[in-house]
Amino acid sequence: MAELHHLQRLVLFRYRQFAHAGIDLTDPETKTILPDLCLIGPNGSGKSTLLAELYQSMDPAGAPVTTPGENLADALVLARYSTDGDDIYLARHAAGVAGDTLVLSTEIEQSDQWETLTTSPPGFEEFRSRFSDYLLEGPVPSPAPGNRRAWFSPGLSLLDGVETGDFAAFLERHLEARESHFHRYLKQPENRDKTVAEVEREFESGSPYLLTALKGVWASLMAPCGIRFDFAQASAPVLLPGGGSLAFDALSPAIQGLLLPLGQVYGQYFGSDLRSGSLFLDTPEEGLSPQLRTGLIDLYRSFLLTQKAPIFVATHCPLIAAQFPSPRRLRLTFAADGSVTLAKGDAASGSDLNHILKSDFEPDPQRTAPRNSEARNSRYTQLKRAIQESENQDELADLVDEIITMRKR
Repeated sequence: MAELHHLQRLVLFRYRQFAHAGIDLTDPETKTILPDLCLIGPNGSGKSTLLAELYQSMDPAGAPVTTPGENLADALVLARYSTDGDDIYLARHAAGVAGDTLVLSTEIEQSDQWETLTTSPPGFEEFRSRFSDYLLEGPVPSPAPGNRRAWFSPGLSLLDGVETGDFAAFLERHLEARESHFHRYLKQPENRDKTVAEVEREFESGSPYLLTALKGVWASLMAPCGIRFDFAQASAPVLLPGGGSLAFDALSPAIQGLLLPLGQVYGQYFGSDLRSGSLFLDTPEEGLSPQLRTGLIDLYRSFLLTQKAPIFVATHCPLIAAQFPSPRRLRLTFAADGSVTLAKGDAASGSDLNHILKSDFEPDPQRTAPRNSEARNSRYTQLKRAIQESENQDELADLVDEIITMRKR
């Protein structure tokens, strides 16, 4: 059976506010897979929705992070992949909607019907009918072994589709691995004449073990407030400047939401031979100070330096967006009819923060939400339907915020 290697392109049709929206994940000059991508746009524009579809496309048969409503049954998600043979397209329903997955030849791009996709966006069944001549026989390919995926958003953390658990579960898992690693280290011939305390000190200072390294990473982030960490004190690993200690759960939710995902990603790749994967961060800036937001993406990049693991981010924060070059910063904007379109960020690579804020985040009178009453009512109806269907608390907050803003106009 063929295996899916890289997602090259993703297109949504008739999916809530996305009448037609596409993302190319291949560099047009080098033809290589983009190492990262940042989604920005106003509340309710669908950043989390688009991020969730990118996540789903890394493993089309895997569990989704959202469960759309039944009226999305005719929405279409079309994705192009490289495989260990010829490239292919997969066509499927929206994430969380049960249904067939179609495998198609990339020759559909040369068909007469291909140009009609943007002018007359099809639903799933209509697409099947239009391109029936290009359907391929055989099972739907699966992701290549070792192609990991991680999702982190406020309230939900997943590694390969499985919830990661809390700090206690994380620490227990890695302490068991540490104990096993230490016993092997203790039995090495050069350590036989040393005391256990001597071996322990040498192990802690020189071992490439995850928790030893992670302790330093977390301490560097918390250095401005003087916090350090001692994972040997499992019930109270947070060391305060005055000498006291706290349970990890005593830290603010925002700090927990910063540290634990960093630890999970570090743990997923640390010391492994994994060479592929993908990381998804939905509003990672939530609740963090500007100092912690600055450089956050570069910190994740440093963890994934030797892996081909692209980072996909949805954010409201210019400090986060500034860590992505313009070609990999996608801006979601409302058209006059209430639909959403995608365009590259306006601010050039290397622009200062004020320029990025003004060009990519401030509303453009020519690209704001609907201006006439008919289009405005259409958008209002879309928002109400999306609120009724959404089970994602962060997306709900965005949608409610936008509908309140519309009422004030």
